[in-house]
Amino acid sequence: MGKTNSGGSPRHVSSSSDVRDMMLHAIDEMAKSPGPTKVGAVVAREGQVIARGHRDASGTHAERVALAAVDENLDELTLYTTLEPSTETKSDCCGAILSSNIVEVVIGRFDLNAEIHRKGWQRLSD
Repeated sequence: MGKTNSGGSPRHVSSSSDVRDMMLHAIDEMAKSPGPTKVGAVVAREGQVIARGHRDASGTHAERVALAAVDENLDELTLYTTLEPSTETKSDCCGAILSSNIVEVVIGRFDLNAEIHRKGWQRLSD
C-alpha cells in the first residue's frame, strides 16, 4: 500500500517477494494481538526479520513493540506494519518511527478510523 523513506519520497524495496514475505510475518504477529484491534509489525533488513511486535494487552501499539525490540542501529532497516501508524498524541507511532531513523515503512492498509485515515501515511511521507 504505502512505502516511504525518511526523506518522504516513495522508494522501492528490493523485491515484491520480500514485501510479501515480510507482510506475512507481520500478519502472523497481528494474529497474536488480543482484543478487537489487531495489528502486527516487523522490522527487517534485506528480507531478514530483526524484530517483531503486535498490539499487546496493555494497548501498546505493534510498531512501538517492534521498534523497542531492535538492539541495533535502525538507519538501514524497514518497518512493515499491517495498519497505518497512528498519529494521536497518546501513542504517536509516526513520531516514534520518524525519531528512530528507520529508512522505510511499508503499510499494509490505511486505518479506516476517520481520525487517523491517511494521516499517518501523510505524516511519514512529508
